[in-house]
Amino acid sequence: MTGTLLIVASVTTHAAPAQEMRTMLSSQDVAAIEAMVPAMAAAWRTHDAAAYARQFVPDAEHINAYGMWWRGRYEIEQGIAFALTRIYADNPIVASDVTVSAVTPKVAILQYRWRLKPYSDPDGTRYADPQGRVTDVLVRTKEGWRIRNFQSTFINPKVPQPR
Repeated sequence: MTGTLLIVASVTTHAAPAQEMRTMLSSQDVAAIEAMVPAMAAAWRTHDAAAYARQFVPDAEHINAYGMWWRGRYEIEQGIAFALTRIYADNPIVASDVTVSAVTPKVAILQYRWRLKPYSDPDGTRYADPQGRVTDVLVRTKEGWRIRNFQSTFINPKVPQPR
């Protein structure tokens, strides 16, 4: 007898409840992750591209607010060095509204808002109130928490933000 066996599987995914997510990370984990934001801001302010890049795993990906896509720690270091000397030469970043969410005990999401002083791009485009948001996927490594994926997005301050 020949026939076809059909197996049907049902998979349901759901986010962990907020309390469960909070317990996935220790208070030390949360503090270490939150400390990455001022560390990156300090590296930005001092134009220390190597210190900035050390926050990333070796095969990380970094997409900045302009859509520049840097792959790997070396490209990230070279890209941020270019940005800090050519675009943001005298423009320290200020971060706020930092949040940390657990995905698993070894993966977390870091989000924050950033703001810069008014500036002009090399092509002359003027930004009167530059601001944006960053979303990072972090992984726990032997060296501590590191960024695997970085995404920055400009916020248009003229568009009302729903609350």
